[in-house]
Amino acid sequence: MSGSDAWLGTTWSGTSAQREAIRNDLNNVSNWAEQADRPIFMGEFGAYSKADLDSRGLWTAFVAREAEDRGMSWAYWEFCAGFGVYNPTTKVWNQTLLKALLPTVSDSLSAYKKGGTYIQSSRSSLFLDGPNS
Repeated sequence: MSGSDAWLGTTWSGTSAQREAIRNDLNNVSNWAEQADRPIFMGEFGAYSKADLDSRGLWTAFVAREAEDRGMSWAYWEFCAGFGVYNPTTKVWNQTLLKALLPTVSDSLSAYKKGGTYIQSSRSSLFLDGPNS
């Protein structure tokens, strides 16, 4: 994206202004959805790996929980590349992002050994189809 280099080095610490900006955006969508009687699926949100991991984790967790609080479903972009929550080479989950996305199930994944596993919490679910997932 043209001009995006200016954003490099920006951190997200969850200040009141940062949180309010996200809430305002999500409230606008939520209000529209209610008026139009439409569900909202927030697809492909994420924070690129050029950002510091702490900011990525805080922002990701905040956006996911705020969306869920408004009844929105979501999908993280993406699984195993520049935004990735998983490293396919080392077969290791990025624990910061995993806990941000699925806070109640991430510990279960640490114990995951083999076979298909479906993990569900009150707000989220994840299906792994085998030990190389």
